[in-house]
Amino acid sequence: MRIPPHLRLIVIKYVYRYPDDSYHQVMNRYNAHPAAANYQIRSNGTIHKIVTKLETTFTLLDAAPKNRFKPAKGDEMSASVIAAAKLNPNTTSRKLALDSGVSQTSIVKILQHNNFHPYKLQILHLLNEDDPDRRIDFCEWARHMCHGNADWSRCVIFGDECTVHLNGEVNRQNYRCEETITSNCI
Repeated sequence: MRIPPHLRLIVIKYVYRYPDDSYHQVMNRYNAHPAAANYQIRSNGTIHKIVTKLETTFTLLDAAPKNRFKPAKGDEMSASVIAAAKLNPNTTSRKLALDSGVSQTSIVKILQHNNFHPYKLQILHLLNEDDPDRRIDFCEWARHMCHGNADWSRCVIFGDECTVHLNGEVNRQNYRCEETITSNCI
């Protein structure tokens, strides 16, 4: 439980009124104070933190949170978010929030309200006439390599950045778009 600023002031008064006392003695004096009945201090470290805060920041008040975004209000902000999403549909809601100074939750709500839906882009590769022959050649080559060296399959590196399916579909990982309609071909 955080100690309110007016009670932190009592701690500081005891620290400077009794400079020869240890933090443990200051803690006992503070805990005996009637105003501190609901905010008891249980460690010397709390006293140390209060004193350090005063000596470094010259205040006992808590600092306002930094970089807190405000919720988006008004049609003007919505219009600027939509314009930014249309300008670069591959940008993320997090990037839009940083650029516009609006919370990410508000960005997502604005995009959803205006029928922008995130989807995963899948690039399809058209099969050529000689692709089945190439696949058969590759399979025969791989089988030949396995017969010559039993540990050959352990030397092959499989990456997860792109997956090519047998039907020719190419699935690229970590590629997202925001669009009002899902395009079927690019």
